[in-house]
Amino acid sequence: MSELHNPEIEQAEAYAKELEQEAKLDETAEQATAPAAEEQAQAEEAAAADEEAADEEAADEAQADEEEEAAVAAAAETPAAKKPMAVFLDRLKSVEQKWLILGAAGLVILVLLITVIALWAGRGKEPPENPNNPQPPITTTQPAEGVPQPTTASANSPEYDQGLAHFNESRYTDAIISFTQAVRKDPGNARIYTFRGASYYLLGQYPEALGDLTRAVQIDAGSKYAYDFRARVYDALGEPDLATADRNKSIQLGS
Repeated sequence: MSELHNPEIEQAEAYAKELEQEAKLDETAEQATAPAAEEQAQAEEAAAADEEAADEEAADEAQADEEEEAAVAAAAETPAAKKPMAVFLDRLKSVEQKWLILGAAGLVILVLLITVIALWAGRGKEPPENPNNPQPPITTTQPAEGVPQPTTASANSPEYDQGLAHFNESRYTDAIISFTQAVRKDPGNARIYTFRGASYYLLGQYPEALGDLTRAVQIDAGSKYAYDFRARVYDALGEPDLATADRNKSIQLGS
């Protein structure tokens, strides 16, 4: 009995063969891709390990950098660790400050020394003679014309003679001292008051000069130089009328 060809059966058998072939293909594909997947997994694990190692290395380097910076900062704060140039500049600054102090002290000493020298050089000097205020030509032995003679024997005392010497040398302060000593011995001597008053006038001490010169003309109304110097005192004090009257009196006594 011959086999009957049933199309449906044949079709089912063909479909079963196709499924069998596809299963074999899938199995073959899985067997082929399994090593690659395993290698990929291993590669990923290796990459993760490398990345972790890199992170640890970076952390170690950062810590090392921080420790190095801290060590450098600590060394910079230590004076002994300063650079040679910084040490040199510090010393140079200190030396400059010392020299400035010494220079200022030296300048002060120099100014004081110059002042002392100037005072010493000018010691004993009196104001120069004023050409507008001529002095009467007086000597200790030959009084000038118009100057009254001493009224007592003590007029030519050593103090009086010394006062005249100082007066003629323009040492008016010393002259006043000597005339003051002389007037104590002879308070009624007009000439002593005249020359002491003239000394006061030439030093610009007008009230004292006016008192002595007025005393001189009270003692001796013929004292030409007492009137002459008192006229100058009145001019200095702003009394032109009194100055003119005394000047006319002096001229009258000198004629």
